[in-house]
Amino acid sequence: MLTRSPTPFEHSAMVEARIDSWTVTSLEWVSFALGVVIVAGTSVSVIKTLIVPRRAWSFLPRVVESSVTWLFMTIARRMRSFDLIDRFLGFLGPMVLILTLLVWLGAFVIGFALMLAPWADDFPAALGQSGASTFTLGITGNAAGSGTTISVVAAATGFIVIALTIAYLPALYAVVRRRETLARQLGVRAGSPPWGPHLLLESYRIGVLDALPTLYTDWDRWSSEVADGQTKYPVLNQFRLARGRHHWLLSLLAVLDAAGLDLSLRPSAPAGDAQLLLRSGTACVGDLAASVRLSETSDPGITVTESEFAAAVALLTDGDYPVERSSEEAWPVFQEWRTQYGATTWRLLNVIVAPPAPWSGPRSLPTRRRSAG
Repeated sequence: MLTRSPTPFEHSAMVEARIDSWTVTSLEWVSFALGVVIVAGTSVSVIKTLIVPRRAWSFLPRVVESSVTWLFMTIARRMRSFDLIDRFLGFLGPMVLILTLLVWLGAFVIGFALMLAPWADDFPAALGQSGASTFTLGITGNAAGSGTTISVVAAATGFIVIALTIAYLPALYAVVRRRETLARQLGVRAGSPPWGPHLLLESYRIGVLDALPTLYTDWDRWSSEVADGQTKYPVLNQFRLARGRHHWLLSLLAVLDAAGLDLSLRPSAPAGDAQLLLRSGTACVGDLAASVRLSETSDPGITVTESEFAAAVALLTDGDYPVERSSEEAWPVFQEWRTQYGATTWRLLNVIVAPPAPWSGPRSLPTRRRSAG
């Protein structure tokens, strides 16, 4: 049986249809490949943030934290008192966590939608199917075969990410509770905000000067725990207590200053615990600065002047604290220790907007208390 050859017009139409088919198919598979990249990259981000038991830089959480922090700080600069700023910034840490979860889920929805494109009628249909699978564990649409498999994987991924985030929260708040326990105790012992000279004077007045080595040991352990927890979870730097004057980093600074003062003014007292605290505390401050990507500075940063130090020594002397050296003799010893942690701690306190306190440096945001009237 003879077959009719297609006319030139019919042949041209067949070629155009074939080219269009190839083009659509190629774009769909490029879309699929892009979706695989997005899903894989987001999965790595989730694993590095929630599962890997060490500090691991991840792009998406870092972008979310930087963007949200910038927005909150921009708004905080328009406020006129530290009390309002502190109350407002109390929402910063939780907001970073919530938005990070939403960004992860959104990235998975887009990634799986791109992967479903070859089996869906159009991209909006693929996006709807991906969203329904990721958020509700349901499968919509009429995709079959590989499309159904991708929908099931999307559903499992959404469930796993939400479950990991829920399990992640107790670990975060456990670190916060451990961090704040000693800070609250120090606030009761040395006042709020804490100050190194006042801590020494109050310890002498209530007769627990001999217990200072135990205090130094406790804060030595605390420094290691905080450095380990907050370098893994940098967002914890933005978690604030309801009573902002009991700030954990100010407490560390006060204890370090107390140890430096004690070493410089009482050379006959046991020095080992104080020296270990100063070393671990300095290392802790350095790790915290690295976790928030605080640039290094060449400034030696004594941050406390000799006249301020002399005034503190006079305060201790007036309170009958057992001073064994004059202010002039003790100053070089204190200066040597303070130089190691002072400047970095000042910059950290400014970055996380800690409340004002003696010997803690200036802040870029308002620090005055709101008037009662």
